[in-house]
Amino acid sequence: MRTVTVARLLLSAYFFTPYIVVYAVGLGIPLSQILVVEGIFALLVVVLEVPSGWVADRITPRVALILSGVANIVGCVMLAMADAAWMYWAVQPVFAVAMVLGSGSDSALLLQALRREGHTEQFEPWESRTQSLLLATLAISYAMASALFLLGGAASTFWGTAAASLLGVMLVSMVSTGGGEQTGEQHQTMGLVRTIGLIVADLRQDPGQVRVLAAAVLTGTAFAVMTYLSPIYYGQAGFPESVFGLLAAATALVGAGISHLITGVHFGRALIFVLAVAAVLVSIPSAAVVVIAVAVLLGGRARAVGAYRRQLGQALSRHGDATGMSIASMAMEIGFAVLAPVLGVVSHLFGTTGLAATCAVMLVTAAVVSPTRARMST
Repeated sequence: MRTVTVARLLLSAYFFTPYIVVYAVGLGIPLSQILVVEGIFALLVVVLEVPSGWVADRITPRVALILSGVANIVGCVMLAMADAAWMYWAVQPVFAVAMVLGSGSDSALLLQALRREGHTEQFEPWESRTQSLLLATLAISYAMASALFLLGGAASTFWGTAAASLLGVMLVSMVSTGGGEQTGEQHQTMGLVRTIGLIVADLRQDPGQVRVLAAAVLTGTAFAVMTYLSPIYYGQAGFPESVFGLLAAATALVGAGISHLITGVHFGRALIFVLAVAAVLVSIPSAAVVVIAVAVLLGGRARAVGAYRRQLGQALSRHGDATGMSIASMAMEIGFAVLAPVLGVVSHLFGTTGLAATCAVMLVTAAVVSPTRARMST
């Protein structure tokens, strides 16, 4: 399990994130087109999420995670050697494939490792702790990105990411798969369309899981908006742009600590209400308040991923471990991809305060629709 966790951390070490926009602009791509590229990337991820889980259950999550790392290496090398704008566009499908192959397979591989040892009930705590460590890795990546940039410019951040992914792939290849048969093996030969049809049928028969799915969509959208636009709120709080990278690292590290502290706390209505309050506080132009609120949202998101992957993955496990995990991942990603234009209108009409309030409403709605713990256990 520790090998799986370390491999996931290495595969998530994206050193180029703080400099990707600057790098794209340097290739001659205007900011308006960069936003279009991000929108296309988000849609690709949503469209490919469930099919990738279906594929992973047939080639095994271990092989899928290895292919994810290889695709990430290819994408990084392409960008490190890019000398024209079209290469930035061309690499997006490669990164999308890398993301979707890994997003469900990593958790499925952990679940299979726990199943081999007879501790499947420990999946949610392990997954939540891993999400906390991923936040810490994000903070370290941001800090190391500055050093890599000073050594060799933005291109060096892509080479550094490729090297970390290579180490991750090597570790995943060492993970044993013996004795860890996954659930859903009776559907190994079933087609993708048939599998999706059965998933929809299962959800229709279980209103509780439909509510969990709706809550995952709402919370995932709110988290994505708040974290993606956090630099805007930093600026409104009076922070200079020169410290945004340090703030991103600091809030990720604090968020990791918060997520670790609440690992044993049930992710239900009470906790989601607290996160709704944090979303409102983000819009207050106070340096301390904004930093704390963003850190709380990051910690809450890490906790939510573990909870939703456990709930939806368990409910849909007969279709395959990776498929169930991919449904949870898609639920937390689809809202931002679909509602981004609407949220843009909200921002234009009501400003960033209105946007924060909208995210708070989404979180409150998620808390209301979330089934109680008693209902989830029935």
